[in-house]
Amino acid sequence: MKKQQYRFFLSAVAISVLSATCATATAQESAEQKEDLEIIMVTSSKTNKPLQKVPAAISVVDGERLAQAARVSADDVLANVAGVEVQGAARGKVFAIRGLGSDLPPGVGESSVSTNYDEVYSIRAEAGQLGFYDLERVEVMRGPQGTLYGRNATAGVINFISHSPVLGEFGGHVGVSAGDYNFRRGEGAVNIPVSEDFAVRVAGTIVKRDGFLSNGHNDLEGDGQRIKALYQPSDDFSLLLGYDRIHLDGMGAGATESAYWESGDYYTTDDSGIGDGQDYTSDKYYAKLQWNVGPGQLTILPSYQTGDGTNEAIFAGRGTAGYDPKNVEQNALEVRYGSLPGEDIEWIVGFFHYDYEQSLVAEELYADGTTSGVEDSSFTSGDSDALFGQVTFPVAEDWRITAGARYTWDERESEGTAPAPIYGYAGTRDDNFFDWKLGLEHDLSDNALVYVQAATGFRPGGVNPFDGNTIIPEELLSYEAGIKSRLWDGALQLNASSFYYDYSDFQIVDFFITATGPNLSFYNADAVNWGAELEMLAIPSDAHRINFSLAYLNSEIESDLCLNPSGYTGAADAECDGLGANAINFKGERLPHSPDLTIKAGYEYIYEGNGGWLLIPRIEMRYVTEQYVAPSNQDIALQGDYFTGDITVTWHDAQDKLSVSGYVKNFTDEAVKTGFFTGYVVGGAPRTTGVSLNYRF
Repeated sequence: MKKQQYRFFLSAVAISVLSATCATATAQESAEQKEDLEIIMVTSSKTNKPLQKVPAAISVVDGERLAQAARVSADDVLANVAGVEVQGAARGKVFAIRGLGSDLPPGVGESSVSTNYDEVYSIRAEAGQLGFYDLERVEVMRGPQGTLYGRNATAGVINFISHSPVLGEFGGHVGVSAGDYNFRRGEGAVNIPVSEDFAVRVAGTIVKRDGFLSNGHNDLEGDGQRIKALYQPSDDFSLLLGYDRIHLDGMGAGATESAYWESGDYYTTDDSGIGDGQDYTSDKYYAKLQWNVGPGQLTILPSYQTGDGTNEAIFAGRGTAGYDPKNVEQNALEVRYGSLPGEDIEWIVGFFHYDYEQSLVAEELYADGTTSGVEDSSFTSGDSDALFGQVTFPVAEDWRITAGARYTWDERESEGTAPAPIYGYAGTRDDNFFDWKLGLEHDLSDNALVYVQAATGFRPGGVNPFDGNTIIPEELLSYEAGIKSRLWDGALQLNASSFYYDYSDFQIVDFFITATGPNLSFYNADAVNWGAELEMLAIPSDAHRINFSLAYLNSEIESDLCLNPSGYTGAADAECDGLGANAINFKGERLPHSPDLTIKAGYEYIYEGNGGWLLIPRIEMRYVTEQYVAPSNQDIALQGDYFTGDITVTWHDAQDKLSVSGYVKNFTDEAVKTGFFTGYVVGGAPRTTGVSLNYRF
């Protein structure tokens, strides 16, 4: 570790717990908010534990606020979380935490962020388009979570948690929203107590919005349904069964040609009339059994997921007609046994299995609407098994040590045909990994916790679908220190973390087009990432809420990395001799999705009218410095500094049953790049406005 980086790591402080948890029901309850904040419970640490007692950088987003502001896609939901960037992808949304995300094509590689929906891991990005309805909360864990989550958690974990059934209560909610771009959305849920130990919750949503692009793409159209059934005959036993369905329709994702973007026509594209859009359906079946037996609690989590459909559109320089995205089946099983809540010694042991299969049969679609007549097909599968354990035990008064380990067996296989000049390939890769974690925490007081920890993580390798060559896994060694505190009798919450990441074989993909067609090249490079986050939640009085976060990030590619020998202009760098006249060495460049500085702040005022109704205006602001949105560090892939934010004004009736909100998102109308693929820019949403009505019964 370089001397100045080491000093920075030791001295930097930050805040790591979020903002959007102070939803207010009535003016009388406002005074109780300070106590409520102290008992926010999170489950991302594989146990039910108060947020401020978890020695990790965790953010929590409240689901009720998301519904009031009609936040229905991943970029909306995570817009105000420190250290998180939402990337545009060909078939949905993917995430980057502290500069680490995924630029690998779906089915070729996986993200370094472990994305879970109701504790079920998914490799597909489509759920990020529509899966956020009847949402209770979102938990974001920053930093590698290899011990408890294993593969693909080097950057962190995002858990989207929907409401579960409640015994003995009948109730629910309905909501409708409308806005510009012909936006219309409906959502509803009902909790049905069938008996004293059995309850069912049914929820659904339907949404439609015109596309932001001139050819109708980048629209949002689909529907979702969810049903959960809870059987809980005693406090020691519960069984939850769930089914989710998501259907996506409309034109689907799209992008803007670089020339249009550079001229300021951010939402104009030449691909008018190409393709019939998308028709994609995802189904998920899952269960969660919890049983207090012996000295601990047994948890069993099986799941089965499928996804299939069609998507016909030009994207990133070539189109497909047929099955794209790939048809996918995913199976998972987690069995764990851990200590009961409140024990002095916290422990957990477990087994995890995950496997998937993805298949694709498609024809190349030309710009004139005709197809090549030659089908390309591919098949990719993965199989992963792991044993893990972690224990936290006291070593002195107010001092605790955490030690964890995980061993993973991972297999990959891929075969099929690919575009000319390569018409057949096959490849396999097997890897075994040992991950570990070691941490020390200390209670400075009842309201302040400090911690230091070191941990490892990995992202598995894969197979290049264009030539069958295998992709080397990437590995991470992380150091982190932090503080979590509550001051001013609970009116001010400050948490802090600083980190240093040492990356080996960081996975990078280069997607470019030559005279023979599209190509993928995969590279690995050593890199470092270090920085800090700083967040604050303040309640100076019952009527005011203030949140503020600051994230600093410094990253650097430390080894030679020669990209795209055919796609760039200019002479080759000396280190890239033999790789073509246009090869460029990216050694010393920043990693993509890594802005130097991100500042996010919000203010809310609660006005109580005669009779107890409330009027709550809220403003959220975001300032982000420049970052590359793809590994190819060209000017067109650079998103410059930008400032934007959202405004919401919500009226609540005195009984807190009815609320009406008006909102403006991206009030500066900033065109923000979120991705770049060989001449095409993926852009975020322009300024949008609307109104949302919600009723609880």
